[in-house]
Amino acid sequence: MKKEQNENQEQKAADEVKRDFMKKFGKYSVATPLAVFALMSPLTSKKAIASPGPIDDGP
Repeated sequence: MKKEQNENQEQKAADEVKRDFMKKFGKYSVATPLAVFALMSPLTSKKAIASPGPIDDGP
Protein backbone atom coordinates (compact mmCIF):
# COMPACT_ATOMS: atom_id res chain seq x y z
CA MET A 1 0.00 0.00 0.00
CA LYS A 2 2.82 2.43 0.86
CA LYS A 3 4.53 1.64 -2.42
CA GLU A 4 1.39 2.58 -4.34
CA GLN A 5 1.04 5.82 -2.37
CA ASN A 6 4.69 6.69 -3.02
CA GLU A 7 4.30 6.02 -6.76
CA ASN A 8 1.12 8.11 -6.80
CA GLN A 9 2.91 11.02 -5.10
CA GLU A 10 5.81 10.76 -7.56
CA GLN A 11 3.36 10.82 -10.46
CA LYS A 12 1.62 13.89 -9.06
CA ALA A 13 4.98 15.64 -8.65
CA ALA A 14 5.94 14.80 -12.24
CA ASP A 15 2.59 16.08 -13.49
CA GLU A 16 3.07 19.31 -11.58
CA VAL A 17 6.52 19.81 -13.12
CA LYS A 18 5.02 19.29 -16.59
CA ARG A 19 2.26 21.81 -15.87
CA ASP A 20 4.75 24.38 -14.61
CA PHE A 21 6.88 23.89 -17.71
CA MET A 22 3.89 24.36 -20.01
CA LYS A 23 2.81 27.49 -18.14
CA LYS A 24 6.27 28.95 -18.48
CA PHE A 25 7.22 27.90 -22.03
CA GLY A 26 3.90 27.10 -23.71
CA LYS A 27 3.73 30.55 -25.25
CA TYR A 28 6.74 29.69 -27.42
CA SER A 29 4.98 26.71 -29.00
CA VAL A 30 3.27 29.02 -31.50
CA ALA A 31 6.31 31.08 -32.53
CA THR A 32 8.94 28.34 -32.66
CA PRO A 33 7.72 26.48 -35.78
CA LEU A 34 7.33 29.77 -37.65
CA ALA A 35 10.82 30.90 -36.72
CA VAL A 36 12.37 27.58 -37.70
CA PHE A 37 10.49 27.65 -41.01
CA ALA A 38 11.69 31.18 -41.72
CA LEU A 39 15.29 30.37 -40.86
CA MET A 40 15.34 27.20 -42.95
CA SER A 41 13.53 28.54 -46.00
CA PRO A 42 15.55 28.49 -49.24
CA LEU A 43 15.43 32.26 -49.53
CA THR A 44 17.23 32.84 -46.24
CA SER A 45 19.65 29.91 -46.46
CA LYS A 46 20.74 30.32 -50.08
CA LYS A 47 24.41 30.82 -49.23
CA ALA A 48 24.41 27.76 -47.01
CA ILE A 49 23.83 25.47 -50.00
CA ALA A 50 26.97 23.56 -50.89
CA SER A 51 28.66 24.55 -54.14
CA PRO A 52 31.35 22.76 -56.16
CA GLY A 53 33.88 25.57 -55.81
CA PRO A 54 34.54 28.96 -54.26
CA ILE A 55 32.01 31.73 -54.80
CA ASP A 56 33.35 34.59 -56.89
CA ASP A 57 31.66 37.82 -55.85
CA GLY A 58 33.53 39.80 -58.51
CA PRO A 59 36.19 42.52 -58.32
